[in-house]
Amino acid sequence: MKKIAILSLILCSTCLFASNVIEKKTMRYLKSVHTPNYNNENYIINPILPKCDKKYWKIKDNKVVEMTKAEKNIKDKEIATALDTKNAIIQLANEAKEREALIQARIRKIAEEQLISEGVISVAETPILDEVIIDTDTQTNVTTEAK
Repeated sequence: MKKIAILSLILCSTCLFASNVIEKKTMRYLKSVHTPNYNNENYIINPILPKCDKKYWKIKDNKVVEMTKAEKNIKDKEIATALDTKNAIIQLANEAKEREALIQARIRKIAEEQLISEGVISVAETPILDEVIIDTDTQTNVTTEAK
């Protein structure tokens, strides 16, 4: 009987101090946290969440509510713009990597020709590097120079 009383006390105290919270500034949702560590000024404790995608949540009158249709359209445009920007940055990075690979290949070819002309190395029957082949990983869209 004593064990049951202790167990129920532990379970009850866990229920009293474990809550879900949402940070008001970042909309970060934390589950099953120690409630005394979170104040009402910065967090909404045990919020009732709208039945929509989290990207459409907003804080209004200290509650989490669903955005209006107009706000959702603005949010979707912001996300699309961010994705376009990210894709542009990836494209620039890939172009820079391809350019660097071409430069490195040219440097190797010039160095090889100079060493051959100086007699340091002999002419290879098979050229070491005829062309630069750049593989692109379709999953990550990252280029790597083929060996």
